[in-house]
Amino acid sequence: MKRLFSPLLLALAALLAGCATPPANPYTQREQVLRAWGPPAQRQTEADGGERLFYPTAPQGFITRVVSVAPDGLVRSVSNVLVEEEFAKVRAGDTEEDIRQRFGPPGWVQYFAQRDERVWEWRFCDAWMHPSRFNVLFDGQTRLVRSTMMLREDYGQWRNYCTR
Repeated sequence: MKRLFSPLLLALAALLAGCATPPANPYTQREQVLRAWGPPAQRQTEADGGERLFYPTAPQGFITRVVSVAPDGLVRSVSNVLVEEEFAKVRAGDTEEDIRQRFGPPGWVQYFAQRDERVWEWRFCDAWMHPSRFNVLFDGQTRLVRSTMMLREDYGQWRNYCTR
């Protein structure tokens, strides 16, 4: 009888499965996250003394992982902030700093002189798992949010680029 899987193949599969597991989950130490994922693109201190560590996959990726760390160094939660529920919370009059604290650094920034408008953009996967873009449009002088918009990238030609 032939064996379908050799012990070496099983060991390799187990090793690869372990590598695919994110190192950050509740009760993980902050230092473990930093060793595994490296320095965050942005750090934000919270009112209780904890911090939020931002790990974007921009400009080509679709997620920004935020690791919330308690003051004692234990990870509270890990979440993707580039979701429609979070985008819906953006309001006209929010500042650039409000937006940066909510979503982390944008994947793309552009200034349009004719409109005196700055645009920050993040790629994300919409509710139907289509690659999309979320834009926040700021007044060029006041740096306050004017509006937001979401655009799908695929228009029927891209498939299965988004996975959760």
